[in-house]
Amino acid sequence: MKATPSGEPFVIFIIDDDDGIIPGLLRSHGYETQSFTSSEEFLEKHDRSLPGCALLDLSMAGLELQQTLARNDGARRPIVFLTGRADILSSVRAMKAGAVDILTKPVEGGALLAAIAQAEQLGADLRRESAELSCIEERGAVDLPVDHRRIWRTHLGVEQFRARRDVPVQPAVDHP
Repeated sequence: MKATPSGEPFVIFIIDDDDGIIPGLLRSHGYETQSFTSSEEFLEKHDRSLPGCALLDLSMAGLELQQTLARNDGARRPIVFLTGRADILSSVRAMKAGAVDILTKPVEGGALLAAIAQAEQLGADLRRESAELSCIEERGAVDLPVDHRRIWRTHLGVEQFRARRDVPVQPAVDHP
């Protein structure tokens, strides 16, 4: 099984009512998988403490689940979306909200593995940043309210997203 630097398994949480051959493909490449048939089941049963990413069917309340995870500070998971119907508006919304990728079913194995590798790296970055923030708060140097932590993490997520996509970061411009 693939493991994080801390030795924990990197789990692919598959939320799809028809996951087909995907779990087998991912397991054959060393990933642990857990399958859920609805976003409600995922939210109720998945272990938030495990490192991993969500592989989510966009048509199964995907955008709503993405928003729920974004609101919940303790459950920041990179998300790779799958879709049987390419809907431009939903795809744009998902990407703007931080999706790692959106893949069209039937998904090509190489594209899926590349997206999962990206999600794995993003997850490691997010866990490292969370640990750094916790360390700062424990030392008492900064006692950030929850809203400020969300803003800080959102800002870092946007910067990482831009860096991953090789999009230049525009400097802030002060207007008189």
